[in-house]
Amino acid sequence: MEIGGCPRRLEGQCHPIYKKDLKEEPGNYRPISLTSVPRNVMEQILLGAITSQMKHVIWKSQHRFTRGKSCLTNLIAFYDKVTCSVDVGQELDIVYLDFSKPFHTVSHSLLLDKLMWYGLDKWSVRDLDDGIKCTLMKFADDTKLSGEVHTLEGRAILKEDLDRLEEWANKNLMNFNKDKCKVLHLAKHNPRVHHRLGYTQLGSNSVERDLVVLVDNKLNMSEECAAVAKQANRMLGCMNQNITIRDKEVTIPLSACHATSGIWCSVLVPAIQKRCGQAGEGPEKGHRDDQRTGKLAI
Repeated sequence: MEIGGCPRRLEGQCHPIYKKDLKEEPGNYRPISLTSVPRNVMEQILLGAITSQMKHVIWKSQHRFTRGKSCLTNLIAFYDKVTCSVDVGQELDIVYLDFSKPFHTVSHSLLLDKLMWYGLDKWSVRDLDDGIKCTLMKFADDTKLSGEVHTLEGRAILKEDLDRLEEWANKNLMNFNKDKCKVLHLAKHNPRVHHRLGYTQLGSNSVERDLVVLVDNKLNMSEECAAVAKQANRMLGCMNQNITIRDKEVTIPLSACHATSGIWCSVLVPAIQKRCGQAGEGPEKGHRDDQRTGKLAI
């Protein structure tokens, strides 16, 4: 702290972690910094001091790096407003924005200037919301914006907000990955307006992944339920082929540890285990109905 630097032995080691798409493309890997225990302890001490100082700076729309908020609160707060608007007959568009390597391209000089402005911090977490009239929600750099499109006034407001976000990104020397920014058109009679971010027209999808959940344009979560059911059934099939012991003392802990771990997600959905057999029975007595008993079915 006194010398304003980090000893070499405490420096982090960067390792690439594969995300998706082609493994031959370097851009499809996420760099992860592995740091030592003393450095992690120091970071937590500083984080506690900074967090207590910055409570008044972070907007309510930010659900990351904030005590009491999470991925789940982000989804509930945002889609509660969206579903209420759709239920009363409004047509909405959701614009999912994707920054291009935000934590690597952020300007350190601008960050230091904003640190001095507030005596500590005035970074992108706050001033991104300035002037925005539509519903804006953030989880770290994952940002989404929803606005009404059934009136000309609503479309104009959404366009102005997109222009403000583009202006903010340029001002802070950051870029949107516009190929990955997508629009989700909600409601049956949605006019499907074409939206632009800067000079680029944004594409649209019928299904979009929001954080850890697949959201479709019908808002019934059918795509998410199907994906989770497929993952759970795949694990059940693997267990059925490789585990010969059918005692409930064995099958119940295994199911809780492996099969149901994929069912956990940040959305409340009905139980999806329909193809299952009674715990304690062999596969020849397994049933394919959706009867529920007091025992965990597998």
